[in-house]
Amino acid sequence: MSVVELRIAVKNIPTLDILSQSDPQVFLFLQKSYGIWDENPHCKTEIVKNNSNPKFTTPLIMDYHFEELQRIKLIVVDVDKFDNPRWQAQEYVGEFITDIGSILGKQKGIMQGSLTRRVGEKRGEIIIAAREVRNENSKNYKFHISGYNIPISSFITKEKTYYEIVRIIEDSEFSVHRSTSSSSKNPEWEPMYLSENDLWNNVNDNVKIGFKYFKDGRKNPKLLCNKIWSIDDFIKNSGTLQRIVFEKHGEIRLSYKKEKTFLDYIEGGLEIQLSIAVDFTASNLDREIDLHGINSNNSEYERAMHLVGTILEKYDSDDHIPVYGFGGKFYGNSIVSHNCLLTSDESSHATGISRAIDIYKHSLQNVNLSGPTNFSPIIQTISNNLKKLVSMQKNVYAILLIITDGIISDLNNTIEAIMNATTYPLSIIIVGVGHANFSNMTLLADELLSRKWDDNLHPRDIVHFVRINDFIRDKINVDLPRAVLKEIPGQIMEYMKIHNIEPKRLKKPDIYNELFSSSPPPYISENNS
Repeated sequence: MSVVELRIAVKNIPTLDILSQSDPQVFLFLQKSYGIWDENPHCKTEIVKNNSNPKFTTPLIMDYHFEELQRIKLIVVDVDKFDNPRWQAQEYVGEFITDIGSILGKQKGIMQGSLTRRVGEKRGEIIIAAREVRNENSKNYKFHISGYNIPISSFITKEKTYYEIVRIIEDSEFSVHRSTSSSSKNPEWEPMYLSENDLWNNVNDNVKIGFKYFKDGRKNPKLLCNKIWSIDDFIKNSGTLQRIVFEKHGEIRLSYKKEKTFLDYIEGGLEIQLSIAVDFTASNLDREIDLHGINSNNSEYERAMHLVGTILEKYDSDDHIPVYGFGGKFYGNSIVSHNCLLTSDESSHATGISRAIDIYKHSLQNVNLSGPTNFSPIIQTISNNLKKLVSMQKNVYAILLIITDGIISDLNNTIEAIMNATTYPLSIIIVGVGHANFSNMTLLADELLSRKWDDNLHPRDIVHFVRINDFIRDKINVDLPRAVLKEIPGQIMEYMKIHNIEPKRLKKPDIYNELFSSSPPPYISENNS
């Protein structure tokens, strides 16, 4: 779980007061379940008096879960009763509904929309900027510190040295971390972690970071060397080896690096590209089974596509989700295909997952169900596509959603395809529909663990399987996507670490920087109502 903060600005809201402009305030509400909102606001901004175009400084803070569709409602009011904190007591301006994934998935980190009171009635504009908040307990700087040729004596009693990291505010020093003592002339301490809160305690002005290296003394320690950074210099030097040379050619070697998070990559414009592969084998339709809803218009495939795709489409800017069919004969072809790219009804104007579902429904009129159930061709197809994107240094990570009703027919080839696919930025989600025996899905995981991997492959756990019938019907809308997507951020981070890929740094628009440059007002503690 991560924590995000939203900063809000509104523009051109109506003037509702007679003798002055409005006194706006924003309240954030969370959706408990589809169509049902919490009665009480989760948090709120400060009140900005006499301003129809305010930029609020109080952040709206909430937990972030990649695997959930987290819908939020922002209600803007004009405060008339300053002694009454309830939003219902104020004059209603308008509202805006969105979800956190849609905001974070924007490459510029900004979402802009219209405030409305009734359908079609615009009541000004709202601008939302989002970023991750590092918890005060998140130790996000990793330090490596060692010494070389340290001038200490080992005669009779061994001298020892240690280092200390301090926070300096004006003339005062506060110890942040003190190491163990070492009697080695070439000491090497265990890596240690400090947070931004440890280092500058959320105060950026007039704070410096100090490194001090001491020799233990009988009475008082002797300072051997000292280095001081401003916060800007400290951040700029992240990831570089710094050498501090002192008397008799002694040397301290110091490096630190900010640990990356999943949202660092999302903020850097990482595109999460979803592809869907649908099982069109004959076992989907017989006298008692109609899993595609060909005769009943009730498709488990469509449900799985919708629940997973609704979340993932937020992180893909081109709104294009390719849909493939396998195990069927498509568009009048007499040969079974296992990686047929399905085409749409040209009259459809839908985008994202809605268009993908339209493509799937349209294909039902143009397929003869057949078999067998082969996974390896579609995995190889997606891997080949990614090979091209990786060679072009595209900032992408792909997710292949395979929806199937039965046992894998080409298990050995599928295992080989998955092992080769671990080279690429790819995760595979397999959703089982119907009541077939899915025992070899477990066998698939066991086989992957037991196989001997080539030296040029990095073993990664990139496959996750769930059965749709394992979920309680009235909870499936939340529990299914949570189950299949919860491991994706970790798989993305593992790939980035193996391949030493850093998050990109995108230039943010001026309004983003303006919203996050302002400090919260002193009464931020009153944020929750």
